[in-house]
Amino acid sequence: PTPGTLAEQVVDLADIRPGHRVLEPSAGKGNIADAVLSRGVKGEDLTTIEVNGTLNEILQAKQYTPLQDDFLEHTGEYDRIVMNPPFEKGQDIDHVRHAYDQLAPGGRMVAIMSEGPFFRGDRKASEFREWLEANNGYAEKLPESSFKDSDRSTGVNTRIVVIDKR
Repeated sequence: PTPGTLAEQVVDLADIRPGHRVLEPSAGKGNIADAVLSRGVKGEDLTTIEVNGTLNEILQAKQYTPLQDDFLEHTGEYDRIVMNPPFEKGQDIDHVRHAYDQLAPGGRMVAIMSEGPFFRGDRKASEFREWLEANNGYAEKLPESSFKDSDRSTGVNTRIVVIDKR
């Protein structure tokens, strides 16, 4: 789960404003969604997606109306996308690239990704780095302790990725 301070950082970088259509895929317990709503975005302008039934119930209890769906099957158009996708087996690459396809022209996506796509030598990681550069995206390493305060503390190394769609 995304720690509160990191969720706030993601939302700050996304420059979310009232009236923006916002997506948080793989919403988990809604920590990033909570930060979005704290910026004055109305609930009807925020779409949350969570495939896990238990986490979906938590989102419902928090008054969200989550889609219980596989994000990679979802289509839509959003002004802002903020996300902390799953990292296993390069899923973060798949989620970020799919999210970019859902981004409206002039939109911005901010994602937390594992460090793997930025150093691995496999084809998928190499192609992702080329794709990120071609789309004028940038990545910044996060401190090693970024997920120390998470509900499920981990030492995984991460980056924050920002992409604006022309």
